[in-house]
Amino acid sequence: MHPAHADETPTPLRPLAMRVVYQALKAQLAGPAAFLDTDHVELRRWLVDMGWLQRDGFGRARQRVPLKNLPAGLQPLARPLTGLDTAAWTRGRRVALAQARAARRVAWEGRPPEAGT
Repeated sequence: MHPAHADETPTPLRPLAMRVVYQALKAQLAGPAAFLDTDHVELRRWLVDMGWLQRDGFGRARQRVPLKNLPAGLQPLARPLTGLDTAAWTRGRRVALAQARAARRVAWEGRPPEAGT
């Protein structure tokens, strides 16, 4: 689950049981969002408080907020995330960063010795 919303989403936005929301948030925190120092309950609260998720009147379900209904300040953030596979994007970034680190290490280890050492 990610905050990406699109009015063109293939499946309509629908209320999700808390169990489903928690499973999705736990999966994100165990994978792409592992860098966040929080748990799924606090993350859900952040998403509701910031306007990404809305709760039903009974507090039993949550629903993503459609892009057009997001607060104006969140819409520019949500547009680039529309349809983003956060797990695949994160894997790709981690691989690219690991390769860059490895290249820097090879360059560092292959440098000529400094004069006087």
